[in-house]
Amino acid sequence: MKYRNWTYELELSQYEEVSLQNQRNIEVDGDEILYHITDGIAGAIGEEFFRSLVRHLAEALQVRYSFVTECTDETRTRVRALAFWDGAGFAQDIEYSLRGTPCEKVIEGEVCAYPERLQLLFPVDKGLVTLGAESFAGVPLPNYQGKVLGHLVVMDTRHRVFGKTELRILRIFATRASAELERMRADREVKLLNAEQSTLLDINRAVGRHLHRDSLFGALAECLKTLVPTERFGIELPIDGDQLQGHILSTIPAAGAPKTTK
Repeated sequence: MKYRNWTYELELSQYEEVSLQNQRNIEVDGDEILYHITDGIAGAIGEEFFRSLVRHLAEALQVRYSFVTECTDETRTRVRALAFWDGAGFAQDIEYSLRGTPCEKVIEGEVCAYPERLQLLFPVDKGLVTLGAESFAGVPLPNYQGKVLGHLVVMDTRHRVFGKTELRILRIFATRASAELERMRADREVKLLNAEQSTLLDINRAVGRHLHRDSLFGALAECLKTLVPTERFGIELPIDGDQLQGHILSTIPAAGAPKTTK
């Protein structure tokens, strides 16, 4: 990382000398680290895979934090954590805007590493202050077409130079995480498609079986609730001219026909 403040460069150079032995150890043990992480995530899929990945990654690289995310939409301006290891357990419901964070450039497709003074470099990101984060390394999660789906990050509360070995390890498991994320999305799409087809079949059957309006509306609501979980459904039917009349659909109760509201 280039920084024009010569004092900063001197301090960083001194730190690199102090941490040189640690870097050598990581380079020597690179294959062992890969084996440790690979063995830890073997057989895991879905949410369990991501949780196992970030925990073993943090342990192997000896950092406080590790997390993997996915972009919330096509704009790629926000991400949600698929798993976030905080050093003691898994944090829940993590979602944030990328603007002004060290993650912003990573989602744009860059591999980024900041060895120290992370909070000073990204003053807008107040989450870094809360976490006490000082160093950062992140790599994007590209799919087979090169589109970034999310990112894989490690952070620490102390100065840390992330060398070629650490970044290589991050890229390897970012590729694995991207493949698992695509598999999960494909699985969800298949399940949704099957649910839609099943609902359409149930609706066709309901139309043929229920001739009374209230009975039909109740049967339609019963069919739809498996696809769209909610307490009530509404339907509007044309009446005179271009006017519509609204009805509330409710599921068929155990006894009696459902009520409709006009």
